Amino acid sequence: AMISYPTKLPQGAVRDQVVNVMDWFPTILELTGIPKPDVTLDGQSMMPVIHDPAAPSAHKIIHFDWPNGWAVREGDWKLMAKRNTGSGKIQLNLHNLADAEPEVKDCAKEHPDIVARLKAHHEQWAREVM
Repeated sequence: AMISYPTKLPQGAVRDQVVNVMDWFPTILELTGIPKPDVTLDGQSMMPVIHDPAAPSAHKIIHFDWPNGWAVREGDWKLMAKRNTGSGKIQLNLHNLADAEPEVKDCAKEHPDIVARLKAHHEQWAREVM
């Protein structure tokens, strides 16, 4: 469970501050020396960042999930999926978070390769943790 809190920046840009509550489980296991269970965990130990705040994030891809949609973020790209509750149809939108107004322009038609890659990441993640 990822929780994203959008934060307004001075120029009106949006930054996602991500809190991953599942990261604490692998972290506690590492701190206590308890062996990791034989299951796929939705999270990574935070020990490298605890020891060195400049350490790179273990999260190359961030997954978000909610009742009628999901999102995947990789670098500056964020693919968002929203399910129409009436028809069940899924609408995909791709946003470049490096843009001045990151979630205004939909880049999905311009970058179908990125849409396909991020969608495949979501499907793989969903098979592993859901």
